[in-house]
Amino acid sequence: MEFGIRIESFGVHLDSGGPGRWRGGCGIVRDVRVLVDEATLGVRMDNCRYPAFGVNGGMSGSGGGFILNPGTPEERHLPTMSDGHRLKKDDLLRVITPGGGGWGSPLDRPAEDVLADVRDGFVSAERAFDVYGVVLGADGRSVDAAATTERRAALPRSSKMFHRGTYYDAVDDLAARG
Repeated sequence: MEFGIRIESFGVHLDSGGPGRWRGGCGIVRDVRVLVDEATLGVRMDNCRYPAFGVNGGMSGSGGGFILNPGTPEERHLPTMSDGHRLKKDDLLRVITPGGGGWGSPLDRPAEDVLADVRDGFVSAERAFDVYGVVLGADGRSVDAAATTERRAALPRSSKMFHRGTYYDAVDDLAARG
């Protein structure tokens, strides 16, 4: 009541943790309702645009953002470094934080750990298949070990050190800069 807002939801930002042998931490999604007649918002979360790197075969975390009145005709995305956003009573601000970067190849994450990530709501079944190479059983609550071995053998591995949208080595970055 002191700040004139209400937290309406607080949850996990699905698939935001960078895939890896050690998955990056997931970001969060928080919905904040404005209760006062008007408010002014300043945003300072540039890491939403530049999430954590993946390292040693791991992949970067996904970004985040700020959405005012999501799913309505008044929906708009706010710049992650900005000031002076006028909010009015009953506006809803969705805050989506980025995920951490993964370390090591996602193909080396134990399949049972990926299954636990899916069951806990950190990783989607689609990402488990596409990136981790884990094939879930028909019940969605088990791992098809033979199909997982086959799927993982078909997916590429990177020997590059860093990932942010694409894999590269530090020397690649220096060479590109001239």
